[in-house]
Amino acid sequence: MQLNETNSKLYGNVYEIPESILNAIKVAMTNHSTNRNGMRRAKFLLNNKKCTYATMKRLKNFFDYPDKIPTVGEFHLAGGEDMMNWVNLTLQREREAVKSGKEATQTLDPVLNTGTLKVQKDAAGAPSLNEVDKEPVSAGGCCAILVTPQSKLLLVKRSAESRWMPNKWGFVGGKIEANEQPDAAIRREIKEEVGLEVNHLIEKFKIVRGDKPEYVFYSIVPADAPVKINKESSEFNFFTLQEIEKLDTVPNLIDYVSLVLYNKEYTGSIYNKSQSEEEN
Repeated sequence: MQLNETNSKLYGNVYEIPESILNAIKVAMTNHSTNRNGMRRAKFLLNNKKCTYATMKRLKNFFDYPDKIPTVGEFHLAGGEDMMNWVNLTLQREREAVKSGKEATQTLDPVLNTGTLKVQKDAAGAPSLNEVDKEPVSAGGCCAILVTPQSKLLLVKRSAESRWMPNKWGFVGGKIEANEQPDAAIRREIKEEVGLEVNHLIEKFKIVRGDKPEYVFYSIVPADAPVKINKESSEFNFFTLQEIEKLDTVPNLIDYVSLVLYNKEYTGSIYNKSQSEEEN
């Protein structure tokens, strides 16, 4: 199905903006009240509390070119990184649902450009993002990027007793047992490590490190998911991409997130303008 045909089926759809994003816009209006263009957009979003499909596309175009956004204030008045994530994920979900003929809530699967994996492919011997401190097996390893509908990612903090990367934040994941399929392995790991059973698990890509493959999966979990960690982790939390940038994480974690959610290599913060930049 062509994109134009997909768009034609979605025009007229209306999407309720999450309350957390509306609250962030309210805060931005206080902090950046002199930004006239941004204030107009902020008032429009707050007054409507919903976005049509056409509005979602305009917001996506706005966020797709951060270097062209005039000021920090205008970025935050549009909802900032939380709005950007919500728009991207919602559009991906809706378009994939139309293409597959399934209910929109059943998939949230952006198309991955595997050409962007060149940075990771040749990293022979590099540590993987899961439990490589366990004895390696020929089947390799797996990890899961678990994200809420509000675009927050579930991470676990490795325990202080871990032999590899203690006290660092990472994905849920682990080794694939002998004669175990990767999708069965990651479902088992998710259940063991955080006590969740996931639906609509999607395999995004495979990376070979030395002679061991690592399978990267992706799934949606509720924001109020009843997470229960085991002794392998000391704590868990849900983070935005911006928050993850500031965490002490295992190697390459944010690169995987960027590839899966945004179909591109991570090159730094989504908005690099100085916070002290003068506004118009």
